[in-house]
Amino acid sequence: MKKFFIAATIMLCMLCSALAFTACGEKSEKPEPEENDEYIIVFDCQEGSSVPSQTVKKGCMIVKPQDPTKEGYSFDAWYIDENFTQKWSFYASVTKSMTLYARWFDPMEGLNYRLVNDYYRVISYDGKNKEAVVPNTYNGKPVKEIGEKAFEDCGKLTSVTIGENIEAIGDCAFYDCEGLESVTIGENVKTIGERAFYACGLESVTIGENVETIGRYAFSDCSRLTEITIPNSVNFIDKYAFFGCDGVKSVIFENIAGWSADGTSISGYTLNNQKDAARYLTSTYCGSAWHRT
Repeated sequence: MKKFFIAATIMLCMLCSALAFTACGEKSEKPEPEENDEYIIVFDCQEGSSVPSQTVKKGCMIVKPQDPTKEGYSFDAWYIDENFTQKWSFYASVTKSMTLYARWFDPMEGLNYRLVNDYYRVISYDGKNKEAVVPNTYNGKPVKEIGEKAFEDCGKLTSVTIGENIEAIGDCAFYDCEGLESVTIGENVKTIGERAFYACGLESVTIGENVETIGRYAFSDCSRLTEITIPNSVNFIDKYAFFGCDGVKSVIFENIAGWSADGTSISGYTLNNQKDAARYLTSTYCGSAWHRT
């Protein structure tokens, strides 16, 4: 019995030794390689000016680059696909390497014209872009007018540049373009019609140096405007032209002499003070027609 116990013990020890040798002889599995924590972001500018690629750490955001440029086109946004179905948000975190695609648009697309004698008038706009440019010419003839209600209720517009040949902006031309933030009025514009920019979201407006008449309610309810410059050329501002422009704190009259509001003389001394001029134009004498002689 004793011999049997000793033999069994020896066999058990040999078996344990063999198992231990086998386990030590096996190769340990290699750890899975860690996921890449840096990604390459490439900007495909679609024939526009180049934008350098970026290396972005996992979970971080892409630094929004300066908008590229392309002659004859305006930049829209960066998209994640070549079909431009989804814009990239620069607040989003990066999870992989990717290419972003620039989308361009023709800012004169969507304008409709009517031939009037030897020039064209813009009569409507059915574009879907955020910027619009009224050109100097169309079909070899000058574009001289923006017609009545041509851009009415174009809520997507944020910026408009008006061509140098435009002489008149018609009544309600940009009526209720609530998204319109800035407009540059060409140097040859002489007349801004009634309610031309009524209830627009304008934050800035450049009034051309040849504007003579600003119509009734022309900029009424443009509550985001903070500053206005009345060029030397202006000699008539109709009633309520700047009614409801409560954000205007500064008005610069390039010519402060000879103004009256419905016959009441307004001193140049008063208009030389930009705050007082703002109060008079948007409140005190807002309901009066202003003349300069």
